Amino acid sequence: AAAVAQQQDGSSSPTLQLRDELELLQGVCVALSRHVQLDPNSGMNATAFLQRLVQPIGSRLAAQVNSPTASPRTTLPDIQRLAVIVQHLKLTMGAGEQHPIVELMQSLWTYLEAVIARFPNDINTAEQICRLHKHALRSCGALVYVVMIQQLMRHLVQAYNQSHQSPFLYAASICVAEYGGARQEHYPPTLQQELYEMVAAMVTTTFSFITSVQACGNHPDVVEELFYLMDRMLTHCSDSFVSSPLLQQMVQAAIMCMNVDHHGAHKGTMKFLDNLMSYGLTLSGNSNSPERQRQQAMLEQVLNQEGGAMVQNLVRALAGDLPSYSPKILEILWKLNKLYRGNISVLSQWLSASLMGHQGLSAHTKNEFLGAMVGTELARDEFSLAVRSFQNANARQRRT
Repeated sequence: AAAVAQQQDGSSSPTLQLRDELELLQGVCVALSRHVQLDPNSGMNATAFLQRLVQPIGSRLAAQVNSPTASPRTTLPDIQRLAVIVQHLKLTMGAGEQHPIVELMQSLWTYLEAVIARFPNDINTAEQICRLHKHALRSCGALVYVVMIQQLMRHLVQAYNQSHQSPFLYAASICVAEYGGARQEHYPPTLQQELYEMVAAMVTTTFSFITSVQACGNHPDVVEELFYLMDRMLTHCSDSFVSSPLLQQMVQAAIMCMNVDHHGAHKGTMKFLDNLMSYGLTLSGNSNSPERQRQQAMLEQVLNQEGGAMVQNLVRALAGDLPSYSPKILEILWKLNKLYRGNISVLSQWLSASLMGHQGLSAHTKNEFLGAMVGTELARDEFSLAVRSFQNANARQRRT
């Protein structure tokens, strides 16, 4: 441990490559954490070690952000060191004691913001800083780190607005997963609303530069992380999300992004739509409370307005005219079939309109597919076979 500390403060010759140094640092942190767990009274020694370890790193960061010659290449190694420390140094604190990693992040906050402001276009900087935030939160635990969450959310909104870098969307999704739906008495009473406002602000920023299919294709990583973030909103903050204007905005965006020929972007988009259909089925099966009824009405309104375009793109994907990287297409159609069992004529109209553009297919193939979707309710495996049959018929037609 002493050797690693000397390596950081420069009192020993810097002979290690960064990768080797990070591995050594990780090993020391893990070993020290185990020692602390076996002997809780040594916790103060671990805290002192942490302070000695990070003090020179913080000093270097402070100098770097003010240096005219600074670059991501000179600042990133120290951010990587910090991430390894907060990820692998586990400290159990007594009641009423502030966690040293919370103190560490508070002391570094200004420098981390300055690094992002200095290098807003460097995605590696964004990735490493967001990785540091993630590990700080998870090492402390959500309950301990709640003292930082409001500051973190403001930081992510500001950083994303400056940089348009996808890692900040990923970090926001971590916040939603950790704090969404939380009702802990130690959490701020406004936390759920603040999570929603963070996401809404980031969506507004996203739609300021992603305004077309071409723009989606230029930023596929942003598309992917945006829809993973919205997927987590559905899972953890559904009350605020489904009842808001964001719902229709995101369904419209998903319909547009289904045209993007990128595996990750397509996968994120389809995962969101699949989860949305699942949530709709949950609402239809459990709409006893007024809040659930209101959400169900909102979702039905959005689907009735946007469902035709969504179904058209799903059919085009099955036909090979749009990307179809995700197996979720079949899942979404199956769940739509379930959702619209009570209003099957609407789904039938959407499908019929979508099939009109496929002139090369036989009437039998179209009718078989349409029958599977809107006719007598099929078992899941029979439904899947019918959809696969339609997909294969389109593949044969394209080869002729």
